[in-house]
Amino acid sequence: SNSTTAADGNLLTGDSGRVYALSVKNAVGGGVIFIKFYDDKQPTVGTTAPIFQFQCTASTTHVITSKTGLKIGTALAICMSDAGGTAAGSNPSSTCEYTIFGS
Repeated sequence: SNSTTAADGNLLTGDSGRVYALSVKNAVGGGVIFIKFYDDKQPTVGTTAPIFQFQCTASTTHVITSKTGLKIGTALAICMSDAGGTAAGSNPSSTCEYTIFGS
């Protein structure tokens, strides 16, 4: 389990693999956040397009699972931001906790 308030691309693994499940908890009082996945060792947030993203509303926990998994060819980096799409946005207004399950 990890937590972040940063909108920077955080490298989680420099290897290929698959993400099978993800749990994200957006703290009480926080705004809407977008968690973005990149198949890139050093994504440029705001320029590099994410391969997957989803929205997590304030004061909620979301769990996403996939039987086949999200394929990561090079590396897995993530960021959390208040903007969706490729846009960089700003740091979330509160700490967001996440757990990723993969191989």
